[in-house]
Amino acid sequence: MTLVGFPAPHLRTTTRPADEEGVSSPRSTNARALDAVLSSLARDVTLAHSGENRLVVGRGGMFVFRPLEDDDDGVVALAEVERLAILTRDRIAGHLAWVPFIDWFVVGDDTRTDCTVLAPDLVGSTALERETIGASVLEDLRQLVDRGELMPMWFKGVPAAWERTFVPTTDTARTA
Repeated sequence: MTLVGFPAPHLRTTTRPADEEGVSSPRSTNARALDAVLSSLARDVTLAHSGENRLVVGRGGMFVFRPLEDDDDGVVALAEVERLAILTRDRIAGHLAWVPFIDWFVVGDDTRTDCTVLAPDLVGSTALERETIGASVLEDLRQLVDRGELMPMWFKGVPAAWERTFVPTTDTARTA
C-alpha cells in the first residue's frame, strides 16, 4: 500500500534544531514530559516516532500522542493527530486482516484550548490501563514496527538523542 503525498503538509513532523551539546531538543515542556513518561514505559511497549508525534503499541492498545506546543491551536493539533492515527490504521490494514482501533491524544497541561488535552502524567495509565489486544495481535503489531512496515510515517523507536538520554539500549545494559 502506498500513501500518496505523505507526509501531508498539514502534519507537523519537523525535527528540532540541536542544542549546544548536539542533542535534539523538544520544543516544549509538554514534549519533554511526554518523552519522560514514555521512557518509563519502554520495557512494556513498542515505540515509534514521526517528528514529535509518538506511536505506542502495548497491551492497552495502540496510541498516537502529540505534545501540544505553545503556539498550537488545540483543535488543529487534535485534527492532525487524528489524521495521523487514521493513516497509520490504513497502513496496518495492508498487512493484517484485523486492525485495532488507534486512540489519539493531544498531550499537555494547557487548559486554554477548545479540545480535550491529556495531562502528561496520565499517558502511562492510558497506554497500559487494561489489556485490549490479544498476545498474538500485539506481537504482529510490534513486528510491523520492528520491520519498518509503517515507514515513512513511523520510524522505530525514538529519535537517537531521546534514546541516548532516556532509554538504555541492549549494548549499554550489558556493559552496565
